[in-house]
Amino acid sequence: MDAIRAWAATLCLSAIACSLIQLLTPKEGSGKIMRLLIAAFFLCAVLSPLAAFHLIDFTFPITADYDRSEQLEIRLQEQIEKQLQPALLKTVNEALINYHFSAKKAGAKMDRSEDGGIYISHIEVYLDKQDRQYCATAAQILSHRFGQEVTVFIE
Repeated sequence: MDAIRAWAATLCLSAIACSLIQLLTPKEGSGKIMRLLIAAFFLCAVLSPLAAFHLIDFTFPITADYDRSEQLEIRLQEQIEKQLQPALLKTVNEALINYHFSAKKAGAKMDRSEDGGIYISHIEVYLDKQDRQYCATAAQILSHRFGQEVTVFIE
């Protein structure tokens, strides 16, 4: 019974506050939006006890947006990797050109930082079988060039 009495008191106070605010709002322009917001607030005040008893669910399903967001994130990641590979291979081969061998393929493991930035966490370079003796040299040169660990594989 106390809950009903508290709800009724809250409803009366909400009605008085909404009426006063509505009297102060202009008739044209932003006043129309303000009246809409006042009506929505009062409707929520009226329906609040129903939400407390779980008769009305105020949560809205937004999983579809998350699914689309994840799909877009995956596609973005794939496009970045696709564009990064040729540029990375070019940079790797520019660093190795003075040593008279080149890489066949280069790839990078990328990750996202907490602020949303993309960073390269690891670089992988693939050399030809005939350049097997240059693996350690290539790893050292490229690690120095990129400032991070580079793993060299033989393809």
